[in-house]
Parts: sequence; C-alpha cells; structure tokens
Amino acid sequence: MAKFCMKCGAKLADTDTFCPSCGQPVGKPAGVRPLQPNQQNVRPMAPNQNRMQQPAYAPQPQRAGGPNWTAIVGIIAVAVVAIAGLFFYYNSTNQEAAQPVQTTQTADSSSGDTQKKDNPAPAAKSQDNADTHLQTIHNAYISSTSTLLSQGEQDLANLAAAINSGSYTHASLLDREAQVASSIRRRQADAGRLEQPEAGTVNAANNLFDIQLRRAECMARGVRGDTNQFAVGGNYYDEFQAKFATFQKL
Repeated sequence: MAKFCMKCGAKLADTDTFCPSCGQPVGKPAGVRPLQPNQQNVRPMAPNQNRMQQPAYAPQPQRAGGPNWTAIVGIIAVAVVAIAGLFFYYNSTNQEAAQPVQTTQTADSSSGDTQKKDNPAPAAKSQDNADTHLQTIHNAYISSTSTLLSQGEQDLANLAAAINSGSYTHASLLDREAQVASSIRRRQADAGRLEQPEAGTVNAANNLFDIQLRRAECMARGVRGDTNQFAVGGNYYDEFQAKFATFQKL
C-alpha cells in the first residue's frame, strides 16, 4: 500500500525515513496528535493527488549587510554617463576656444611683421647710427679744415700784396714769409688733431696745406732774386683753388 507524507502529501517509498519533498520524518512524530478528518475544515489529501502540489515558501529576507548589486550597477551607469557628458563638454569648449586663440596668434604675428617693417633690426639701426656718426665727423672736419685753409689763403694774399707794394725790404719780406709758412704748418697740425674722417679726406686736406707752403716758398725765392718763382707760385695758386673747391664738396 502506498504511503504519503502527512505534512505535504508527497508520495513516499516504503524505505523512506524522511519525506523527499519537505523533509518531514515519516511516521507519527512524538508528542503530535494525528490530524482528524473533521478538524477545522481540513480535508485529508487524496492518495492520488499530484505530488507537484507543494506548499509555497515565503521568500527569504535579504541578509543584512550584503551588497545591493542593483544599486551598485545603477550608480556605475550614472557615473559613466556623467563622465561621458563632461568629456564631450570639455572637448567642445576647447574646440570653440581654439579658433580665437589662433586668430589672436595670427594677428600678433601680423603685428610683429609690421613692427619688423616699421622698426629696422637692431643690427641695421646700429649700422645706420655708425654711418650717421661718420658723416657727422666728416662734415665737421671739412668745415673746420676749410676755415684753417682760408686763413692761410688770407696770409698768402697779404704777403703777395706786401711784395707787390715795393715798400718792404727783402729782409722784412723774408721774415714775413717765414711767419706765414709757420702759421700754415701750425694750422695743418690743428687739422690733424680734429676727429679724423676717412683717410682720403685727410690726405686731400694735407695736400692743400702742402700747396700753400710751396706757394710761400716760391714767394721767398722771388724776393731773393729768382723772379720766375712768382709765376710758379701763381700756378700753385690755380691748382689750390681747383682742389679746394672739390675738397669743400666732399
């Protein structure tokens, strides 16, 4: 005869000690009265009832302190979305800011090019300053030396006038010629103490002083009796005037 579990009604084998479905011990538990057919409207379970009808078990409560994986996954998803949004916003902001910076750099570059055109390089400025300084020295030398040469011309003209007057003795004329020659040499030395320009200009000035000295010497020789030297002195005068005019235009 088949046996059934007194608790869940599952069919039992003759050798079962416990119900394979609910674990209830087979047989009458100690200290427990057998169920009566008329007890509080409880119907005895039919022998052929399907053993699949098993009592529903209440869900076990979640163990306190255990991880809530659903909440964790939700938090991770929210963080990923937030990070992606910040990354997108950061890239967009940088791209928008890049264009003005590039424009500013281009403007700065253009401004720098304009400044380079307007303001010569330091080396060019230095060269221009040097050229200007040399030109200033040159002009000052020409002006000062021309004054010294003109003073010599005045002395020579006075000596020639004294010789032509016939009012002076030969000794006094020779003494006066020596003074004129000494003054010309002194003025040549004064020109040498000026700030010197290029060598060509200095050589031209010295040549003019030398011509004045030769003219004075020709006058002295004429006074001594070699009258032909007056004509030679006249040639030196013409040479001096031509070279002096060129010197003043250097």
